[in-house]
Amino acid sequence: MNAIPGPVLSRQQSPCKTVLAAAAKGKPMLPCTRRTAASSTIAVLAGIIDELTGKLHERVKENGLSHPSVLALSQELDTYIVQYQILLGEKKRAARSGR
Repeated sequence: MNAIPGPVLSRQQSPCKTVLAAAAKGKPMLPCTRRTAASSTIAVLAGIIDELTGKLHERVKENGLSHPSVLALSQELDTYIVQYQILLGEKKRAARSGR
């Protein structure tokens, strides 16, 4: 799976609006409905996180922890992890409120 660049989600942005904004800029668009947008995006982010984690481990073995390419990849991975955590929290809140 190739990592797809995406905008960082703030707590105020809904997954649908963010996905549609990304599509308008020519980036891949995920299915977008209230019920499936968060789940689809979470699944995609989980795949990206797994892939980047593997790449990060390889780079650390090759270059050590303080190499610039390791730091850059680690920061990219952090961005996706934050997006994942935000969406997962939104999904849990929505489930509790009965949406």
